[in-house]
Amino acid sequence: MVAFAWGALVVFTVAIGALVVLLARALFHSIDRVDRIRDEVWSMAKTLETISVRLEHIESGLGEGDQRMGELRADLRSTMRRDMREILESPASRPTS
Repeated sequence: MVAFAWGALVVFTVAIGALVVLLARALFHSIDRVDRIRDEVWSMAKTLETISVRLEHIESGLGEGDQRMGELRADLRSTMRRDMREILESPASRPTS
């Protein structure tokens, strides 16, 4: 009876150890995947920021035009700046390296 109890304890311990190892591997895989996605988002945000700057440069070269066009440009510019600020300032989008 005692041998059976010790055998069951060993099997239980090995099973728990294997489960912990599998969960740890899954956790590290998930963390790696999140890091890669965060880096991609950061890269896209930087690309969008570059595009925004180029759009502003093009708009300034086009001249003022009529008042309505100027209002639309200002609205577009402020919206893009706000979106870029939100993307770049969010803690999840910053690379840690």
